[in-house]
Amino acid sequence: MRFSSFLLSLAVGTALTTAVPAANPSPTQAPIKPAKTRTKSSTHSPTSSAGLLAVDINTARPSSFWTCLAKTHQKVVIKGYGQACKHGGAVDKDFVRSYEAAKAVGIPHIDAYMFPCTGKQPTGLACKTPATQIAEFEAAIAAANMTLDSVWLDVEPGPDSGRPCAAWNLTPKTKNLALARQYVDLIRKSSLRWGVYANG
Repeated sequence: MRFSSFLLSLAVGTALTTAVPAANPSPTQAPIKPAKTRTKSSTHSPTSSAGLLAVDINTARPSSFWTCLAKTHQKVVIKGYGQACKHGGAVDKDFVRSYEAAKAVGIPHIDAYMFPCTGKQPTGLACKTPATQIAEFEAAIAAANMTLDSVWLDVEPGPDSGRPCAAWNLTPKTKNLALARQYVDLIRKSSLRWGVYANG
């Protein structure tokens, strides 16, 4: 699937997933294949996690949850960065804790995703630039010495364009396209293994 199709989807509302290879991928990395499900669970990682049943973790969970999860799942996808619309985007407060919990119970495949600030802000506060948001996300990964199969840019329009902090509902819609291109240009230069998840 070509990335140009993803960009077009921002204008017409088509849901799809595609992959963005890193600028300098490791020789041992296999190409990322498009995800097949809404759960972001079918990434193709360097350690062959394709098709594994995964869980999207977007908030802190108790230790009992992780112990139970490890018995049935080999992959989790953790929210690492959120809209934080009162701050213009921020690293998720539970990111590191969730990662450490997954590692502690031996879950072998871990991905992370960012849901960037892109919409209207409650008090007129502007979202941080794409470069700043990506830098904050990647800095958090580095600071915690995380080992991740893949990281994802989550592109999902908010449910109500009139709500504060609604995501990817810029008007005219061509602004969504321009903003997405900014993110793609940046993640293509990253040393991390990035992909794009889109659901319109």
